[in-house]
Formats: sequence, structure tokens, C-alpha cells
Amino acid sequence: MWCKKTVLVPACILTLLWPLTQLAQQPYTKSYAFDTSSYLKQNLLVCEQLNDTAANKAEALALQLMRFTRPGSRPEWYPSAMLAYAKALWSQGRYTESAACVDSLATLSTSITSNLLLGDIRFVMGRCDHYRGDYDKALKNYFESLNYSEQAGDTVRTGEVSNTIGGIYYNQGDGNTAYNYYRKALDIQLRRHNAFRSGRGYLNTGSALIVQNKLKQARADLDSSLYYYRSIGSLEGVSYVYGTLPLIFSKQNQNDSALKYLLLTREATLQVNKLYALRQVNHDIAKIYLNKGQCDKGLYYIEEGLRFCGPTRQNFEQLLLYQLRAELYEKKGDAPNALESYKLYKAYSDSVMNAASIKKQTEEALRYEYNKRRYQQQLATEKENLLRGQEETKQKLILYGILTLTLITALLLYFRYRTKKKAGDALAAAYNKLEQKNVVIEENAVKLRDSLAERELLLKEIHHRVKNNLQVISGLLELQKEELTEEGSRAAFDEGQSRVRSISLIHQSLYQNDNLSTIHFSSFVKNLVTQVKEVFENGDYKMDVKLSLPDTDFDIDTAVPLGLILNELLTNSYKYATSKGKTGFIEISLTGNGQGDYVLIYKDDGPGMKGSVDFNNAGSLGLRLIKGLAGQLMGEARYEYQAGAEFRINFKDSAARKRE
Repeated sequence: MWCKKTVLVPACILTLLWPLTQLAQQPYTKSYAFDTSSYLKQNLLVCEQLNDTAANKAEALALQLMRFTRPGSRPEWYPSAMLAYAKALWSQGRYTESAACVDSLATLSTSITSNLLLGDIRFVMGRCDHYRGDYDKALKNYFESLNYSEQAGDTVRTGEVSNTIGGIYYNQGDGNTAYNYYRKALDIQLRRHNAFRSGRGYLNTGSALIVQNKLKQARADLDSSLYYYRSIGSLEGVSYVYGTLPLIFSKQNQNDSALKYLLLTREATLQVNKLYALRQVNHDIAKIYLNKGQCDKGLYYIEEGLRFCGPTRQNFEQLLLYQLRAELYEKKGDAPNALESYKLYKAYSDSVMNAASIKKQTEEALRYEYNKRRYQQQLATEKENLLRGQEETKQKLILYGILTLTLITALLLYFRYRTKKKAGDALAAAYNKLEQKNVVIEENAVKLRDSLAERELLLKEIHHRVKNNLQVISGLLELQKEELTEEGSRAAFDEGQSRVRSISLIHQSLYQNDNLSTIHFSSFVKNLVTQVKEVFENGDYKMDVKLSLPDTDFDIDTAVPLGLILNELLTNSYKYATSKGKTGFIEISLTGNGQGDYVLIYKDDGPGMKGSVDFNNAGSLGLRLIKGLAGQLMGEARYEYQAGAEFRINFKDSAARKRE
């Protein structure tokens, strides 16, 4: 290490002084020409190399280049030197100074014509805006950088920007869009045969696939990532893969395997001294301990993770850590600390995950795609004009060759040419009119698509806010319940809270679904069963739930009553059909005749209710609620006991009810 530093410093000094010594050795003449462009490129390359090992030396060299180029020498020279200076500051962790330098650089970029340099500048500007928490402005600069880099053919920058944009969508929970950008960056690295970046690319695509619940494909990508990292002996990369694999195990309810890999990841992270990575790793460890009911262990890892979070408000991992800390304190029964953690989570949530940012991302993505198509159309038009010009030149050459043969042949060809020219002009005029109509149609289509996209975003926002409001109501019920001492009152609050969560789950399913008008019923029931299990199931009282549900979609008018009916039945089963140390059984099935008539059958192996049930004169609120909800669906509810309680709900979907 000492030898590298000793050699590096004189090398930098010689690089700077060499042109001056050459100048001093030659007499002054007007014919002397110094290649400033080559000198600048060489030293900018040195700055890039120094950023990884000696960023303070890169800073000094960049300052020398800024004095050497001076503003006004050539439009791109001084901005290039200033950009190198901003990068050197960033590499030293002096983010505020780097951002101030980039703000000054933004005023100079208007006179630059180099797409390569503009792409680099816009990327650094986006990175500074990202650090300051201005996601809208950051995303705008990232997409402009991507556009400039693609036009300049800069594949390295294109891959880096695509990877960054994918990260923003991943943090917002949009796994599909994140995967598309991650995959674009990965394809570039595979073509460049860069093993380290290919490993990172597969790691990113695997993470995005996990968000989409494509676990088999995600595992394949993570295995590819592990292969590339091991091929170059990167312990840091291997630790990243080990830290991501538990996400798959957790979704498959293999918590012990997930915890094993997370602890391995933590040890590897400490070895490579990448302490910032402990934020996400410790969050995932603490989440497993929360599920195991070991709150003190979970809080230990949460606090360790928070120690490695920076002071900026856009830190996504810090947001997740505060959220999980609130849940741990809540489960532990420490209400003051839980409330304080929730307040911190809310403060960070407003800047990191807000609906305006999501909408802005979509708008910037659409704008980027539109500009890209327009650029491609412009190239296609220029190519078409060139081919048309070549064709016309060819025809003229043929005509002139024929004219040299004979005067008679020339006259005949002349009249023929005139006739064809008139027809061509008429055809060109018709073609121009058609083109104008196509332009108008395309503009109207773009406006219509934008309008539809905006309406879809608004609908998703409405469902998202309704879901959030219902969750707030559920939280208020939870807080109110803690003030109650009577067990019957607390049970009533639990049932009311469970019904609110059921409706909230429907609105969540709506805004997460591509089709905002319907809900995939089987997925909704699975999520509802999981939700009820989390509330009522513990180590002594368990239920085995079997689902037999076809691929059926219902609108909200049908899904809400069905969800509330199932919520009532599941709650009753956990309350009355379980016993300590015994695993109960529940079976839910749905059949239909294809004409809008359905039968929902719910069974459990509990003792059931004594005698027959008269839904019309039932004293239980739950039974009256089931009867009323079935009536909303133009159906009826029946009960019988056959080796267990069985409820049969006959109902009609919305289309069948409208026909009635």
C-alpha cells in the first residue's frame, strides 16, 4: 500500500506538469499547438481511477483542471472538469458540497451539445437530488440521462442509469417495472462480460421477481448471481445473495432457513466492513424474531441497524426499521415506545413513499418512452427520405441514358415521364393528407392513453387511501380495546376490527390488481385466511385450512359481502371450533353454474351449534350479519351439522342480480 501511494503522487504531479515543461523547452511561436483536448481526457480518466482509491487526490487534480480550462474556453471543457470535482467530493462522502457543485454545473449544461457529457451530468444531478429526497426531480434527471446516454451509444452509463431507475421502482413496490429496468441493465453487463456487475444484475432481477411472487424464477436468478460472485471470489457479493434468499424462504414459511442465511449474511457483511448493508439484513432478522414472538432479540437487531442509517430522509431501509420497531414494541406491550416509533415511521414515510412520487414516476416513464419513440420515428423518416432521394436519382439517370439513344425515343419517354410525374404528385398529395390524418389520430390516441392512465392512477389512489383509512380505523379500535377490561367488550372490538380489516383487504386487492373493477377471489380468500390466522392463531390453537376455489373474479359489490361472511365464519371457528393442543380443520369451497349462480360452502370440525339455526330470529349479531349479507347478494344462508358445522351460502354475482 505504501509503494502505491508513493508512486501515485509523483505520477499525478508529472501528469499535470508535463505539458508545461514541454512548453518551457520550446521557443514561443504562433505555430505552437498544444493538444488541450487529449490532455483533458487523460487527466479526467486519472480522476475516475483515483475516486476508488484516493478520492482526495482526485479532488486536487480536478481543481487543477478547472483552473486550466477556465469558463469560456470550450463549452464542454470546464463542465467536464467541474463534473470530475463533484464526483471526487461524492466519493469522499461530502455529499452536501458535491450537491452544491452540481447545482452550479446545471447552469452551464445548457450550452453543451455532447450527448455523452450531458448523460453523465444528468446522472450525477439525479444522484444529488436523490440524496436530498427530491424524488420527482431525481427521476426526471435519471430519465434525461438515460435518453442522452442511449443516443450517445454509452452502454455503460445506460446500464448504470437503468439499474438506478429500477431501484426506485423496487422501493415503491412496483416489482414488474423494476424488473424491466434491472433486466435492461443486466443484458448490457452480460454483453460486456463484466462478472461483478452481472452478479449484481441477477441479484436485482431476482429481488424484483420476489416482489412479484415469481419465486422459482427468482431462485434461478439468485443462483446465477451467486455463480458470478463466486467466480471472482467476491465475499461481499455472496453476502448480498445470502441476504436476499431469506425473502424466498419467508414467503414459503421456512423461517428457520431464512434466519440461518440472514445470520450468515450478517457475519459476511461485518467481515467485508460494508456496515451500511446491515440495515436491511438486521431488519429481516428482526422480522423473523417478531413472528417467533421473541421481541427483545428483534429489538436488538433493529437498534443495531438504525445505528448505520444516515441522516437523510430518503433512506428507505430506515423507514422499514422504524415501522418494524413499532410493531415489536406493540407486540411487547410497550405502547409509548411503539407510538414514538410509529411517528418516526410516518415522518419518513411521507418523503419516501408518497402517492405523488409514484404518479411522477409513471409520468416520467411515459415521457421517456414518448421521446424515445419520437427519436426513432425521426431516424426512420430521415432514412425514408434518403431512400426516396436515391430512387429519384436512379430514375433520372435512366431517363438521361434513354434520351441519348434517339430523339423519338426521348420524346416518347418524355411524355411518359410527364404522365407518371402527374400521377406521382397526386399520389404524394394524397399521401401527405393521409400522413396528416395519421398524425392527428396518433396525437388523439396518446391523449386518450394518458387520460386513461391518469384515471387508473386516480382509482388506485382512491382505493389506496380507503385502505389506509380503514387501517387507521383498525388501529384506533386496537388502541381503544386496550382501555377495556371486560373480556366480552374486548372480544367485540376484536370482531369489529377483523371486519374492518376484511374490507381493507378488498381495497388493497383492487389497487394492486391490473384490473381495477374486479378482485381475484381465490387470492383474496388466501390473504383473508392468513390475516385471520395472524390475529387468532397461536402455538396452542391452530387451524388447518383447505381451499377449493376456482379462478373467479368478482366486483367490489359482490366481494365485500362475501369477505365479511367469510370473516365471520373464520372468526367463529377460531373462537368455538378449536381446543388447546388440537389442530382444527376448515374447508372452504366455491361452485358455480356458469350463469352467475354460486354456492359457497364453509365447513369446520368443531362442535357446531345446538339444534337447527333460524337465521330470521337469530340472537347472534354474526348470524344476523350473515343472513343480511346473503340477502344483499339475492341469496340465502343455510346451516346444518354433519360431523361438523356446515354453512351453505347461495348467491348471485352482480351480472345475475342486474338481470333479475
